[in-house]
Amino acid sequence: MTKLNWRKSEVISFIEDCLSENTATEEMEEVYYNLKWNGKVNRKSAEWKSVIREMKRLHNEGC
Repeated sequence: MTKLNWRKSEVISFIEDCLSENTATEEMEEVYYNLKWNGKVNRKSAEWKSVIREMKRLHNEGC
């Protein structure tokens, strides 16, 4: 099994899609607003990891 890696821009795009569809979680909103207001994201935060887990879940469902 290969390890999935996403660029920060891909994660932000995913969150923006979720926000536009009103399916974003609080964690997604937290990551998005931290990036927009502070210009950086803590990749070790629980919120970031939650977003990555959701992306992996959706990716695995599509394969």
